[in-house]
Amino acid sequence: MNQTILSKTPVQMRHVRHAELQEDTEAYPDVMEPARRRSISHVLGQHPKAVLRDSHKFHLDYLVSGAATEPPLHSHDYSEIFMVLQGGYRFFWGNHAEHHVDLGPLDMFSVPPRVMRKFHSNREQPGMLLAIFDTTLRDPDDGIVISQALVDEDGGAEKYAKYGSGWGESIDEEGIRPFIASFSDLSPKAPKEGGVVPLIAQGQAEASISTPHHVTAQFVFVNGTLAIEPTNFTEVLVPVKGSCEVTVDGEALHLELFDALSVDGGGTRHLRSADQSAVLLRIIDTRVDPAESN
Repeated sequence: MNQTILSKTPVQMRHVRHAELQEDTEAYPDVMEPARRRSISHVLGQHPKAVLRDSHKFHLDYLVSGAATEPPLHSHDYSEIFMVLQGGYRFFWGNHAEHHVDLGPLDMFSVPPRVMRKFHSNREQPGMLLAIFDTTLRDPDDGIVISQALVDEDGGAEKYAKYGSGWGESIDEEGIRPFIASFSDLSPKAPKEGGVVPLIAQGQAEASISTPHHVTAQFVFVNGTLAIEPTNFTEVLVPVKGSCEVTVDGEALHLELFDALSVDGGGTRHLRSADQSAVLLRIIDTRVDPAESN
């Protein structure tokens, strides 16, 4: 898929089709190794291989992996936000991966900065994750630290030479709870006619995850037709259940499951579920000064 550098581009040019995404086989030095095999596609952000670039100050990737493969134990200098799109995943955290939590479809885990983590599918079939790197770094790899234990292994120092190495911060099961959102807990909060349910919002008690973040995230439940209030910030809409027609300032297009649409701040947004109902993930890029989108 060709790259688009965003400014005030038409809605159609801000549409990333999931079916057309290409795998980055060089995303990480171990990404093609059998024990660490994972398929990564860069959807949007400032990464040089992202399909949509420059107007977003976070990164959005898709990742597919199986039960027998996992990334190395590592940390980031920024929040790394995961949502399970397909299947289920077991996430480990801690300097020795001593803690874990199991997540199902549409559950979210915002792993705090400087906490070691890794994960693998906990189902027989491969799973799929959406990952948000909540950072302004043009290359999010710049914020990665590999577990010192892996670096000390034979060949580890050479393989992971581009990253930092060391140990992460400690956090127990009780401390990690505010960083996890369960879809089964959130879906009953949606109005029958459809509406918005807060997911990530710093300092807002009604949000499932109210810890410090630079992005805001919501679930948008669409049962038929729905108008949602615009913000002054650039945002991204991703159907995570079903498909949806989105009309922005009179310009309409159809979003299939896991497509992504970048929308400028302001204007109108009307949604119509193509299926009986749909759920969209709405990510609001609060780092972007509204004036930059004009």
